[in-house]
Amino acid sequence: VIGNGDIKSPQDAKRMFDAADCDAVMIGRASLGNPWIFRDTAHFLKTGELLPEPSISERIDIAKLHLRMIADLHGEDRGIREMRGQIAWYIKRIPNAALIRRMLTEAETLEEMEIALSSISC
Repeated sequence: VIGNGDIKSPQDAKRMFDAADCDAVMIGRASLGNPWIFRDTAHFLKTGELLPEPSISERIDIAKLHLRMIADLHGEDRGIREMRGQIAWYIKRIPNAALIRRMLTEAETLEEMEIALSSISC
């Protein structure tokens, strides 16, 4: 049995395991811009300890890596189009996110997107 739905944190996964007596849980939308949720959840389930949230710098570094990987996979033009929505998740709750999101939306090259991400002060 796999538990699914509203698993947004390691604690939610634990509650699902306890309440539904399931064998596994699925994490979906909560992973957008937050690939650490899988590591954090596994750690919490194993130790009961919550890991600290990634720093802004770490979030930006992973967003840039994700951007480069998608551009390598699909080419720069398509990669940029696909990542416009994804990168918005990485910068959620970062100061001046609206301005950076606009810069990212208007970017036409990989370099412009990386410059916009680099403009975020850590």
